Amino acid sequence: MTTEPTRRVVGTEVRDSHVLLTVEHLSKKFCRSLKRSLFYGVQDIATELVGGRRKDASLRPREFWALRDVSCQLRRGEALGLVGSNGAGKSTLLRIISGLIKPDTGSATVRGKVAPLIALGQGKSTIASTPCWTSPKSRATRSARPCGLTAPAWPRGSDSRVRFTPTRTSS
Repeated sequence: MTTEPTRRVVGTEVRDSHVLLTVEHLSKKFCRSLKRSLFYGVQDIATELVGGRRKDASLRPREFWALRDVSCQLRRGEALGLVGSNGAGKSTLLRIISGLIKPDTGSATVRGKVAPLIALGQGKSTIASTPCWTSPKSRATRSARPCGLTAPAWPRGSDSRVRFTPTRTSS
């Protein structure tokens, strides 16, 4: 019997063996100004060094909430879909779950392996060396390789995703 490793991004460990992902009261904010963002970062580090703690619930000038109080749970056999308009926080949530960025408040706990394909084009032709006329199956296979997946190891239902994948990309 093999057990999957539990990786804690921030927060407590997953207790239910069927729960693969737990997101609790997750919030993340960003600053629209790079200069101000760097200043805030230095300010926060200095505050932590002297033993102080910044109140994360408030926004400073030019900051905005990318995610605010997001909670969900994903159990074995379930699927999670993130749908929303541009700027809704979909990629931010995926980046936090995969451990690429830290949340300002809350926690994301992952049980098992996460292999993010964020900003890699998810199998679409985005570079000149990948012809846009390649089949959806070959693009999906190319996207699955970094995850360590081979065609027989794909989850059930992946054939429908391959059929859904458009054969041509728009510029």
